[in-house]
Amino acid sequence: MLLGSPAVDPASVIADASQSGHVFGAPQKSPEAGIVSLPLIGGDGADLDGVAVQFVFMTQDGPFEVTRRVEASTGGASRARFAPQPEGQLGSMIQVGDRIPSVPVRFIDAKGVRDATSDAVLGQGRVVFFGVPGAFTPTCDTAHLPGFVSNAGKLFSHGVDSIVCGAVNDHHVVKAWAERAGALGKVSFISDVHAALADALGIVKQSPDLGKRFARFAMIIEDGVVQDLFIQDVAGVTVSGAPAVLLALETRKSKVA
Repeated sequence: MLLGSPAVDPASVIADASQSGHVFGAPQKSPEAGIVSLPLIGGDGADLDGVAVQFVFMTQDGPFEVTRRVEASTGGASRARFAPQPEGQLGSMIQVGDRIPSVPVRFIDAKGVRDATSDAVLGQGRVVFFGVPGAFTPTCDTAHLPGFVSNAGKLFSHGVDSIVCGAVNDHHVVKAWAERAGALGKVSFISDVHAALADALGIVKQSPDLGKRFARFAMIIEDGVVQDLFIQDVAGVTVSGAPAVLLALETRKSKVA
């Protein structure tokens, strides 16, 4: 099996498709950069297409579970490439060109906390929306949120009307985190306490200790429609961070010019 996730240590990956009758051997490095090979040792490799496999990556944030479907079988019974899609409703992750769904949320900004809907918060103008697994969690607290706070001025200068962070925490926790980070006035927040928005977007992961959370991501939204989507498929903050969003905005601006 081939798992298309850059910078993944094979020793950190556990694959489970036992419910489908497929069993894999120990993960191995593949000659292809950023690919983990999972040899098939049980089950019929000829019927792998579309099979859902549960993976667990050990990251600095703890175990990260993700479900992926086999995209295509190659090389007989031993290899298949997986589409990089976070766990959630398989095949239902929001895509570029899709409109933001309407889900009840709590909205936190410099004015306080109020009830809102996701389409009202994210549907006006150019919005940068990023999601984190949890308030106060290590990578979210030290890298993801601070990157958007420190780059807020640059983002606004590129025509961004608002920057919004989503977290599956109650609004008291989100507000306390926002205040401690000095983010209010630069970044607004969505408290998605029951993960309803995470589910609706299909950008969701299941943490053994924390339950259902946002998978780490960022997106650029124009008048409620997704223009760019950045899914963080490995540990850390790279493609979902503020510098990557800025680069996308700069690239778009240069194309227009």
